[in-house]
This record gives sequence, structure tokens and C-alpha cells, in this order.
Amino acid sequence: MNWDFSENNRDYEAQLYRLLSQIRKRPGMWLGTPSITRLFLFLHGYTYAVLEHEGYRLHFMTDFLDYIKRVYPSDLALNWDGLLLMGRTEEEALREFFRQLDLFLETQAHEHRSEPFE
Repeated sequence: MNWDFSENNRDYEAQLYRLLSQIRKRPGMWLGTPSITRLFLFLHGYTYAVLEHEGYRLHFMTDFLDYIKRVYPSDLALNWDGLLLMGRTEEEALREFFRQLDLFLETQAHEHRSEPFE
């Protein structure tokens, strides 16, 4: 197994974004019920499986958390699902996740425009 975490993981990140696109279309099919908590747990398992079976560390969970912490500053020790859930139902928080995901991806594209694609 390759444990070189600095290696370029763009294919794995792209697969994750394609999966999120499918979940957005039919969250009940993927998660059982539209729920930010279920999405978080699903993605946590997915990223662990990629690490365990492919040896690649996906950066989405930590990068998205950093982004959400800038959007929703809090002194509470919450992950992005908890921050999005504050004052919302599970389903409302899931809708907000996808809204924020679009904005996050726009910022990522803007930040990486000047970087050469390897």
C-alpha cells in the first residue's frame, strides 16, 4: 500500500465530487433520509475506505471544515456538519451543505487557477 500522503490525489477528489453530485440528486437513496449527519458519517467512511484500500488521503473533509469555519465562525468544537446544523433541521442543513459546497468549489477553482495541473 502506498502511504505517501503528499502524492497528487486529484482523481480521488474528483471521484468524491462526482459522488456528492449523485447524493445531491437523490439523498434519500444514498443516505436513507436527507440528513447532514448521515452525509457526514457517509463521507467519513468513504474517505477512510479510500485511505485504507487505496492509500490516498482525501483532503475534502479538512479543507471543507476550514472553509465552513470561516463562513460560520464559532468557539464550539464542532465539525462542519455540526456548524451547518446549528439552527437548522437535518434536511435544511443538508441543503445548506450543497449550497456551501458550490461556493467552496468556486473558491477552490479560483485558488488553483494559477497552479499548473500535474
